[in-house]
Amino acid sequence: MDSDNYTVYVNGGSLFLLSTTLSLSERKDILYSNLFAQLAASKKNNKVAEYSSWSHTYRAALSSTGWSFIDTRYSTVPFEPGTERSIGDLLHVALADEGEALPFALLDQTITQLAKLPNHSTAQTLLRNTVLGNRKTPPFGVAFQLSIARPGHLLSSCCLTLETREAVGGDWFSRRFARDQVIGNVSVQVAKAELNNTVNGFAREAIEARLGSRAQELIVPLSLAPVKGGQGQ
Repeated sequence: MDSDNYTVYVNGGSLFLLSTTLSLSERKDILYSNLFAQLAASKKNNKVAEYSSWSHTYRAALSSTGWSFIDTRYSTVPFEPGTERSIGDLLHVALADEGEALPFALLDQTITQLAKLPNHSTAQTLLRNTVLGNRKTPPFGVAFQLSIARPGHLLSSCCLTLETREAVGGDWFSRRFARDQVIGNVSVQVAKAELNNTVNGFAREAIEARLGSRAQELIVPLSLAPVKGGQGQ
């Protein structure tokens, strides 16, 4: 994995890192099927306020497009009193025990670039509309999902959810969340899935028809300098 490069997309309300060793058609299948599943889940539940139900529908929709879940784990991120952590910090901790090299250097670069984008940019708007809840009073929620696709139609996903007493706005990428403002634990769901290309092939036409022009609107490539995968800081 150290030799892989990645392309980065905001896909609906998630951040996707796709290995460039995947063909263009494979990348399209991965992005489209995941966008289809996100939209199906968001039609029934609010991702931030009802993440457990949202996730159940999302996984069911993904399965219908040919994805099989190999492993799913639930945990919390250690977050000591008196400390502060950014979304990037929390992802590092959440994924530290995955037992495989992950493109942390690229992830850090992507988060840094996203934090610099104008609040009205398409990428920021897409993420903000789904990552942040729409509450006007505390607690304020955050639900951020990262997915990494690699050769063999393998997808690793990590979703962080938390609630905070402080309102969260367009600075959520760079915000350092204070432990005494976070309510309860930072929850983590890490899942690994594999795409059956034959099953997905049967669903491909229907997925494209259902998405229509929304695929162009909701899948946004991010222009980043190529970064090698691996354990970057």
